Amino acid sequence: MIRRLTIVGMLVLAGLGGLGLWLWSSARSSTEVTAEAALADFRERVGVAGTPGPGVPRPGVYTYLQKGEERVAIGPVSLTRDLPDRAVYVAALVPGGFQEDLRLSEEHVESVRFRPGSGGALRAIWRRTEVSVLGVGRDDTRDLRPPPLFLPAPATLRVGRTWSNDYSAGDVRVRSDHRVVSRGSIRVGSRKEPVFVVRVAAEVTGANSGTRVDLLWWSPRLSLPLRWKIDMNVGGFAEIRTDTDLRLSGLTPAR
Repeated sequence: MIRRLTIVGMLVLAGLGGLGLWLWSSARSSTEVTAEAALADFRERVGVAGTPGPGVPRPGVYTYLQKGEERVAIGPVSLTRDLPDRAVYVAALVPGGFQEDLRLSEEHVESVRFRPGSGGALRAIWRRTEVSVLGVGRDDTRDLRPPPLFLPAPATLRVGRTWSNDYSAGDVRVRSDHRVVSRGSIRVGSRKEPVFVVRVAAEVTGANSGTRVDLLWWSPRLSLPLRWKIDMNVGGFAEIRTDTDLRLSGLTPAR
């Protein structure tokens, strides 16, 4: 009887060990967000009717080709995982402006609400970040005060222009420095689109601390980044290091 119980116990431990290895293996990869799922969400829950004004992208679901990875640590769990080959960007009209949802994966979603101003200048008024590992993580939503200037009016963009923001997001303080680095064009499909390359370097202090650098190949005509590089290293409840390069795969969004 004792030998039988020992064997059963060993089998149970082996099963738990196998489950643990499977969970760990699963956690080391990211889940791609399908355009179909994002489109269903866009149609059912996000957006209001209307016509986009200056500085506002055409509403719908855009797909980006992605190459990147991230390191995530939540409590005792720390791992590095590849990001999916495709990411999804959802643009939806909301009262007073529009909301972008950048879905690098099912486990990493970033949302920002923008308020357009004179000539299409964009100020960010709200931000949400959700990062998880094996379904455990944090959904962090904050109002931005005072609303930082993300981009000035497209007609005023020029190489060498700079501007800065100093604002709060709850118990977090952010200092961001923006610079128009260069201008050029990017081919998306059969079309070449003029772009300004804008570098945004942010330093975060408070409950979360770290740095983030975004490099945006910004299309004034489309009010979209045609290419977007993110280098983020921020700690807090969840420590995350993300390094990814996104390239828009098509100019026409699904709706």
